[in-house]
Amino acid sequence: MKKYYFIIPLSFVLPLFFTSCEKLNSPDQYLQIPGKIQITRVTYDANYNYRIHMYWDNYQSQYTGYQLTRDSKLITNLSVGATEYIDEVQRGTYEYRLYAMKGFTLSLPSYIKIRVNTYDYNYWYQ
Repeated sequence: MKKYYFIIPLSFVLPLFFTSCEKLNSPDQYLQIPGKIQITRVTYDANYNYRIHMYWDNYQSQYTGYQLTRDSKLITNLSVGATEYIDEVQRGTYEYRLYAMKGFTLSLPSYIKIRVNTYDYNYWYQ
């Protein structure tokens, strides 16, 4: 059985590679990470339905909005001026990620993890 090899000249590949890298590193291609998510309080009702109150700083004028995810699932898209969100959950551990948006481009996320118990809660950053 004969083997055939396809050889691509290096002079053809390198210009494509450097052009791609140049575009990735340009300031228009990425957004700054939004302000750190902070848990301001956790409330609950008689049926132990918890409300997690989250806050973050909105100090970038380049954003057109935010995306908030819980456990890697999209919860909501928020407008550019949004600085807080209240999420209703049951007891458990949750990961929240906040992405800044500019059009269809997303930033790297701001991250927090929270564990909600019957009468208290703990949160930490990674």
